[in-house]
Amino acid sequence: MAVVPTIQDEKGYGPNGNNVAGLISRLQTADWFSSAGQPKWQVEAEKVIRTFTGLFPFVTDQIGWVTKDQLFVKTVIGSILYVCGLACAWELITDIDGWTMNPFLPLIDVIEQGHWMIGYFDHQFPVL
Repeated sequence: MAVVPTIQDEKGYGPNGNNVAGLISRLQTADWFSSAGQPKWQVEAEKVIRTFTGLFPFVTDQIGWVTKDQLFVKTVIGSILYVCGLACAWELITDIDGWTMNPFLPLIDVIEQGHWMIGYFDHQFPVL
């Protein structure tokens, strides 16, 4: 059963409780599996992922697209949970100077459209 944050719970997340609760709600309602691997948002997904990886000066590699048939469900679920967990964790610290921009939020947009990075292999970020 999903745990849905309430206004009372938002205070428990700290000064950014509204942002954290809003992100949790967004993640709970996203229907990313119905759009998984569809080409309709690939160009936008690549732009967002390049912007995200550009935040890290040591990342200079390419995006490698994969198909659903090339994936195992556990890999997909694990990568989605990892990014979503990092996005929620970052929201907890966005009140600290220098940490106000959550770099994971654009990746949530990509996930909601049915695409996601599944790791880093052979100097590529495989993207479904």
